[in-house]
Amino acid sequence: MTVTAGPPGSDASMIAEFLSGVERRRTEVMSHLDPKSQAAHGQYFTPVPAAQIIVSMFTLVERDKVRIFDPGAGTGSLTAALVTRLMGDKITKSIEIVAAEIDAAILPALSNTLDDCVALGRALNVKVSTELVHDDLLDMHVGLRRASAPLGQFDLIPVNPPYYKLSASQRARLAPDALDTPNIYSTFLLIASDLLTDGGQVSAITPRSFANGTYFKNFRKSFLDAVTLDRIHLFDSRKSVFADGGVLQENIIFSATKAGTRKDVLLSISHGTDDDATLRSVPYAEVVKPSDPDSFVRLPTTDEHSALATVFDRLPCDLPALGVKASTGPVVDFRLREHTRPQLGRGCVPLLYPSNIFGGAVRWPLVRTKDQAIVVNDDTRKWLVADGRFVLVKRFSSKEERRRVVAAVYEPSETAHQWLGLDNKLNFIHINKNGLPRDLAYGLALWLNSSVLDDHFRTFSGHTQVNVGDLKSMRYPSLDNLAALGAALTLDAMPEQGVIDALVAQHVDGFSS
Repeated sequence: MTVTAGPPGSDASMIAEFLSGVERRRTEVMSHLDPKSQAAHGQYFTPVPAAQIIVSMFTLVERDKVRIFDPGAGTGSLTAALVTRLMGDKITKSIEIVAAEIDAAILPALSNTLDDCVALGRALNVKVSTELVHDDLLDMHVGLRRASAPLGQFDLIPVNPPYYKLSASQRARLAPDALDTPNIYSTFLLIASDLLTDGGQVSAITPRSFANGTYFKNFRKSFLDAVTLDRIHLFDSRKSVFADGGVLQENIIFSATKAGTRKDVLLSISHGTDDDATLRSVPYAEVVKPSDPDSFVRLPTTDEHSALATVFDRLPCDLPALGVKASTGPVVDFRLREHTRPQLGRGCVPLLYPSNIFGGAVRWPLVRTKDQAIVVNDDTRKWLVADGRFVLVKRFSSKEERRRVVAAVYEPSETAHQWLGLDNKLNFIHINKNGLPRDLAYGLALWLNSSVLDDHFRTFSGHTQVNVGDLKSMRYPSLDNLAALGAALTLDAMPEQGVIDALVAQHVDGFSS
């Protein structure tokens, strides 16, 4: 989205010139930013094109006064973009802005942006009042300060929150105020939901990581109880939004309404900020399923995604129904470094890493930098599993791999080792830490490696990580279907993708082509 300049002196020309100045100010500040300070504050200043998309997600209605809160305001790009939209659409004659920023080095630039907002309003006959707050949003919204000096309620909150993992002590401090979340960005979102008036809206750009998995489960439940999702925009490029900040995180932009009505959600997708978006409206229940205890946020951006979700919902089993479990590999190698060895020797057993999974097969040993064996002794035994046939799933897939879910079957060692070491960047599927029957193991691996599962997985996972919680939340074919699928594979190895998909279509009910 871009602003087209009109004739000199026109509203559009003034708005375009104003936004150009805001963007120049952002890039100038970034060029002098201390990388250590940026990392400490989780700062990724919003480019004006991205800011315009963020504020375009708001559903605006005419009103006498609009109150805006910009938490972690940076240089003020979001406030500037929202102010120009309000003025350009002639939504109101009075705008109140509260902008909070923790970094003192940024305050002069933010102050200049707020002054420019006032000046633009004066030129366009809109009264603009501003308040710049130099403070930590977390401090402002917890404990006694939350009660004694409340920020008030706001109609619109645009937010590009900082991004970093909260420490245990920070989370403990936030817990009494029901703001305990894993990351600072999700805490910002909870605070935003607190500060909205009923019917007020938040529009945010965040990592997509909150949408699935157990890590953000409690956050999703709290946030989605408070607000209703209205629009969600997905970028299919990881580096298009904050390219000048070196950010490769997959981001989404979404808007939500406090105490809103759950109706259709407008989904859109584009490559970057300057590209046309593909739009699709879907029922709310397709995005957040009422029956889902984990409240995953799904993004079925195509008709095919919705049709696939319907088929997956009809699958009869989860992992417990199959009589199997999923766990993370127990070995954290840096904690057991003195007990790992480059190769198998006396008193050692195999140690497997994600790098041992290649081409659908487990290859061991490898001549790599990672040690391939671990000594069995009193310090390591509790971190080992009994040697057996397991389905191994990479927790992290590399960018070169076509699938997000990458699985292989590990066959028991020919040398009949009693124990096996599995690195914690691997998940493994087992029966009470013991091995699986042959046909079930290969049936599960074929299913996990199928294109239909990968396509479905991408609708609710925006990152390359596959956790145990994801495996547990998936639906699976019946035990009979999986056993028949595994039995159809005559070799103890994964075939090429076309063969995998053909076998799944042939042996799993509901997936015939």
